[in-house]
Amino acid sequence: MQTLQAFFVENNSRDIFTIGRYVQQYVNENWQVVFQAERDEMVRLYPEIGDSVYGVYGNKLFKALHEEFKTNGLRATPRLPGSLNISREWGDDDRDRQRWMWSKVVGQDGTPVGTIVTIFYHDHVEIRIPHVLKVIALKETSKGAVIEALSRMSADFANAVDMKKEIELYMQQMEQSSAES
Repeated sequence: MQTLQAFFVENNSRDIFTIGRYVQQYVNENWQVVFQAERDEMVRLYPEIGDSVYGVYGNKLFKALHEEFKTNGLRATPRLPGSLNISREWGDDDRDRQRWMWSKVVGQDGTPVGTIVTIFYHDHVEIRIPHVLKVIALKETSKGAVIEALSRMSADFANAVDMKKEIELYMQQMEQSSAES
């Protein structure tokens, strides 16, 4: 795969949309290879950490990309694929879920370049990634503007709650269930 620097030269651009196309190309070429390499470890860890094994996978998948960003004066915050706390998840069944996460990309001087959104498909029944991750590039960088842009793109995203709210609702259900017992 060509380097990010070569991709910038070939496209005569360093904007967020060029970065997004490169990240998608990188994911397309690496998602299955990394999954196969990490699958046994994910299976071993699953009883202990549950769906967090997908975070382990995401960290491994994007590790080399972060190095390329650094070489080119870029930084993704939070690290790709994004923060679980502000992500949103949904799906019609537990075998095909999607979680949308995002990272702001900044230049060497700290100036925001844009946002990379990662749509992370996964399975809650077995350790499996049913589809290649999808990447969306946005020029928006603030949390509110990113949420607004993604809500316009997807009614499912707009209707889903973020992970913090998801946990809060779960805890309320647990308390209510315990009080009823």
